[in-house]
Amino acid sequence: MAKKRKVQDEPQLEGRAAYEALNDKQRAFVDEYLIDMIGTQAAIRAGYSKKSAHVQACDLLKHPKIQAALRHKMAEREKRTEITADAVLSEMAKIGFANLRDFHRIDGEGEVRPHFMDTTDDQWAGLGEVTSEVYMEGQGDDAQPVKRTKIKLGDKKGALSELGRHLGLWTDKTEISGPGGKPVEMMVTAQESMAQKLNDLVTKRRIVRTD
Repeated sequence: MAKKRKVQDEPQLEGRAAYEALNDKQRAFVDEYLIDMIGTQAAIRAGYSKKSAHVQACDLLKHPKIQAALRHKMAEREKRTEITADAVLSEMAKIGFANLRDFHRIDGEGEVRPHFMDTTDDQWAGLGEVTSEVYMEGQGDDAQPVKRTKIKLGDKKGALSELGRHLGLWTDKTEISGPGGKPVEMMVTAQESMAQKLNDLVTKRRIVRTD
């Protein structure tokens, strides 16, 4: 009886050769995974059963050919769009780590005032909205114009959620039956390379404030 060939015994392919060596459904998974980096949803869209999609995604993402194909397709996309993973993560970090303190100063009377004179480009990138309005305060001759400025940060929660997902802080979990019917927990994390890039970015990031 022929021995089943193990994945690790298969010839290691890289680049386009790895992508072309996949079957149609595996190639569809690779293409779908690159859309949102969510393994379970990518597996479903690629045609795998919803009931087993999570386990299928876990197995697929561990497969050397799938990993090589993903590296190839990501490199192709970066070359085509000139948008690298580092650039995307950097922009998300600007939003995720934005701080309202960067856009305010305390005046001589102890009042908090909007302040943008020392705002850096990176800090500006973390803003979602800045609006100003002038209204009259007081009655009659005593009425004085007052300027109100509204400062709203970008979607910090959304940016941090995406950063955490790429860093591998969150994991999708499912349970399947193991020996004796006992549950076996499976986890799918983001790609290690993306996690390392983000970890380096967060470690090196410095926000300069001028008080």
